[in-house]
Amino acid sequence: MKVNKPWLITGANGYLASNLLSLNLEILDNAILIDLSLPKARANQQAYSLDFADLTVNHDSISGTEIAGIIHLAALKSVGDSFLNPDLYNLENYEKSVKLFLFSREKGIKKFIFASSAAVYSQPLGDERPVDEIFETRPLSPYGRNKIEFEEFLKSNSSIDTEIYVLRFFNLAGGISWLGRSGAINQLLTSVYMKSTFFVNGGLESSNSSLNTVRDYVDARDAALAVASCLKNTKPHPYETYNVCTGTGVTLREVIDIVWRATGIEVSLQKAQNFNQEVSWMVGDRNKIEESLGWKPNFGMSSIVSDAWNRSNPDAL
Repeated sequence: MKVNKPWLITGANGYLASNLLSLNLEILDNAILIDLSLPKARANQQAYSLDFADLTVNHDSISGTEIAGIIHLAALKSVGDSFLNPDLYNLENYEKSVKLFLFSREKGIKKFIFASSAAVYSQPLGDERPVDEIFETRPLSPYGRNKIEFEEFLKSNSSIDTEIYVLRFFNLAGGISWLGRSGAINQLLTSVYMKSTFFVNGGLESSNSSLNTVRDYVDARDAALAVASCLKNTKPHPYETYNVCTGTGVTLREVIDIVWRATGIEVSLQKAQNFNQEVSWMVGDRNKIEESLGWKPNFGMSSIVSDAWNRSNPDAL
């Protein structure tokens, strides 16, 4: 029986990776899992406690292994924290990512999947229409700037014999292992589960309250399936960027109501002490990924929240 070359996954303990690995895809049966703390691996997978930037072609774990491709999911992910620690975010999300790609080149790896973010886009002004992949990229946060800088690095280093996929994920929510994860829905559900307070940027009544912001929320299981669609793609693919989104926007105020209806528990709200600049409206256009890779979301807002909450027990979380 032919054994497939393994894929290497960075950030294997992370939120998106947890949802990807829960799909039990045959192509990842022998994957190499890397994270700072030792990932939990299945029978034929290899797991290493390792900083992905420390990989070299002479590293004991991979020196004799031919690798099919890299799924780069590791990153610092807090937009707010990136304002407080911009140098750290640049190091972790850009400089180390460059090292990883150079390792892939030295190793002869041609396939590279990068988890980017809708944070690369600028604030839509005037006519608020779904944001497609050619929309202006002028991020507000250091986190978003790191993402677009690495995207540009990948594009400038792509060639006819590479397969580079840049997935711009909109707001991930629910799915597997949501407790304590970033993102409004996960934080709201965590607040309900832990009986703690959810802090609102801009206060509860002001016009710039984040309660009025509109976002496009994607179930983490659907996001994992977007990665899977890249793994399964067989068409020529030197370099492409895709939005991973639903195309539907809801306000945070509406999300809070959906959480209340799913849980039967009223969310405790309080004004946040610090206010981080954020876009007021961000909804994606998913036409490109649907047409090119055949991906589309399976979960809407209500099912994202209710399915996550129905899994809210210690074994499921």
